[in-house]
Amino acid sequence: MQQPLSVEKTAQLVNSIVREVTRSDGVGHCAVYAQVLSVVSAALDVETCFHPIVGSLEVFACKPDIWFGMRSDKGFAEFIPSVGMVGEYHIWCGRDTDETVADFSLINIEKLARTAHLIEGGEFFRWSPPEPTPEYIYGVTGSTIPKCLRYEVNRELTYQVAPALLSDKVAIKRILDAMKRRGIKHGKHRLP
Repeated sequence: MQQPLSVEKTAQLVNSIVREVTRSDGVGHCAVYAQVLSVVSAALDVETCFHPIVGSLEVFACKPDIWFGMRSDKGFAEFIPSVGMVGEYHIWCGRDTDETVADFSLINIEKLARTAHLIEGGEFFRWSPPEPTPEYIYGVTGSTIPKCLRYEVNRELTYQVAPALLSDKVAIKRILDAMKRRGIKHGKHRLP
């Protein structure tokens, strides 16, 4: 009998694999988070597998009205083999079967915002959203996304980028090997 992984366990699994395959804290690697969730979900249960979605994300950072964002329509995004994604964008995952969305990279959003702001020459700002920024999003579109987050799909980039992420054989092998080391396998586990 398959054991469902809780959303929290799935988030922890994805985060630990991202950290392992990037050899980093995961900050700035939303494409890898999406790639890992897509591979994990396909390996465990094809019927509920996720696919990458490319677009924009804005996060309410502090009052009066300061938003941190990655706007795919104001910058550019491109997949370069062996380098990965470059440009300004955000990637999360979705499922066609039930409109479920998942973004496990939010755990790093405050650190990413502070780093990006300082790199661009901005002064240090106090991260103080009126409501806590969630560590992840998992649920049906509209019902689970708090008002402090604004997602916007860029279909053109999604159609360009998703196939490239899902055909990177070297990255997929690393992800599957990391799953194996954690004892996560098809037939034994499934996503919520």
